[in-house]
Amino acid sequence: MISPSEAHRLILHNAKLFPIELIPLQKAVGRVLRENIISDRDQPPFNKSLMDGIAISFESWQKGQRTFNVEAVIPPGIAPKPLKNPSQCVRIMTGAVIPKGCDCIIPIEQVHLEGDTAQSKDWTMIKKLQFIRLQGADGKKGEILLKSGCVLI
Repeated sequence: MISPSEAHRLILHNAKLFPIELIPLQKAVGRVLRENIISDRDQPPFNKSLMDGIAISFESWQKGQRTFNVEAVIPPGIAPKPLKNPSQCVRIMTGAVIPKGCDCIIPIEQVHLEGDTAQSKDWTMIKKLQFIRLQGADGKKGEILLKSGCVLI
């Protein structure tokens, strides 16, 4: 009689791998991955807004500024221009690219908008980088997302 560890070694030594198949993702459940899945880009691929609101320079806030002129509106999918003036802001939507010069989002619920002016409400408290998902925060380019040998569920 052989030991369990010797039996395990013999089984693995004599087992044959099935050929690699490319199949649709919908049919991959329960299958074993044969190669590592590696990220081809940072995720998110840019600094991304997590809220609708205004994007500002936190330094302006620290200096006591609470009213900002709206310089632009940034919807998702549009590459924004940098903030021209750090004492201004941009209206930004969830998922949009954060423009250079902005490092804080004040949620729309904490802002009073009138024309091209945005004023934070009296009770608003903020911190640098709030409501911003930084580029690569969820995964970096070249990072292994799924390892070979894992069962897909």
